[in-house]
Amino acid sequence: MRKGELITAALFVLLSVIVIMECFRLGFGWEPQQGPQAGMVPFYLALLMGGCSVYVFYLGWKKEKVEGDNFFINKQGMMEAVKIAFTALIFSILVVYTGVYIAMLIYAPLFVRWLGKHKWSTVILFTACIVLAIYFGMEVGLKIPLPRSPLYMQGKFFI
Repeated sequence: MRKGELITAALFVLLSVIVIMECFRLGFGWEPQQGPQAGMVPFYLALLMGGCSVYVFYLGWKKEKVEGDNFFINKQGMMEAVKIAFTALIFSILVVYTGVYIAMLIYAPLFVRWLGKHKWSTVILFTACIVLAIYFGMEVGLKIPLPRSPLYMQGKFFI
């Protein structure tokens, strides 16, 4: 498990560095009369991800190595990782064909119910909150339009 944590943390640090370098190219400051530059949000998200990844790497490095330490603790742990990768793949495909909001309406309940094994009331509340947070945060607050469904583009659906 320790080796897996270290490798994953190192890959996320590398990804953060790549995103931050791209944000320098795009600009991550505040443009007078226009608002945030294109790289502002990704810059701070990458900075946060990089800081957290360095911390996870540090914690993993401090752990003592246990003999017989496997990448996954057991078969159940491996199946959880496969489920997460599978749902992320489904979400990615749905975003392309249905837009962010419909994909999120399908993905969030699937993820919370199937992987988190939460009650239906929690699933519904989480789904509503995450979709509203994305809408108000991105479209209303930052004025960044997200991919929409083909039905929205034809004027037949509101999302």
